[in-house]
Amino acid sequence: MAERGPYGPLLPLGRRGPTVALSILVVLAAVGVGTVLLVTGTDCRTDRFGPGSGDGRDPARPLLVHATPALDELPRCADRHLRQVADLAVPNPWTPVGAGASDGAFTGSYDGGGHRLTGLRTFLPGSDDVGLFGVLTGEVRDLVLEDVVVVGRDRVGAVAGDVRPGGRVTDVVVRDARIEGAAAVGELAGRAADPTAVTGRFDGATVARGTGPEVGVDDATSDDD
Repeated sequence: MAERGPYGPLLPLGRRGPTVALSILVVLAAVGVGTVLLVTGTDCRTDRFGPGSGDGRDPARPLLVHATPALDELPRCADRHLRQVADLAVPNPWTPVGAGASDGAFTGSYDGGGHRLTGLRTFLPGSDDVGLFGVLTGEVRDLVLEDVVVVGRDRVGAVAGDVRPGGRVTDVVVRDARIEGAAAVGELAGRAADPTAVTGRFDGATVARGTGPEVGVDDATSDDD
C-alpha cells in the first residue's frame, strides 16, 4: 500500500510532497502554462470592447471602441475592423498602433463615427513611423483628433507616420496639434504612397528639426517650397 503523506491522497510522498509539487508546477509553467500565457498575451481580447461588438473580422460586425480599455487593446487588434462610439481621452503615453517592422502595419479599419479622441501624447524622438498609427495599410476615417502632441524621428504625422500602398486616411480632422520630427514630418501623415488617399483638415504646427529629402504628406514638399 502506498504511503499516505500529510498533504492529501494526491501526493502520497510523505515529507517530499512540497518539493515534488513545486517541481510539477515548474514543469507545467515551462511547458504548458507559459505557452498559454504567451499566446493569450498577443491575442485581440474582444471582451474589452463595448456591448454589441462583433469579432471585428467582418466590417459589418466591428469591435466597438467605447472606453479606455478598448483603446488600450488596439495594438493587439491591428487586423480588425473597429468603430468608435463615444468621445474618449487617449491613454498616455501612447504607442503607435502598427509600429512598423516589429509589430506589422495596421491592416484593419478604424471608423471614428465622427467622435473625438483627445490628448494624444507620443514622445518617441528616436523612432520612425510615429502617430496615432505607425504604419497604415488599412483605413482610418471620420475621426476628430484634438490636443495632439506627436514627436518622432522620420515619418511622423498626427494620424499615421507612414501610409503605405492600400492605406487610406479619410475625412479626419486634427485640431490644436504639434507634430515634430527630423524628416518626413507631415500633418495628417508623415509620408503617403498615394497623397490623394489622405484627406481631412489640420489645425496646428509641424516642425522638422533636421533636414531630409522627405518632408510633408506627399514626400514632395518642404519648408523651402
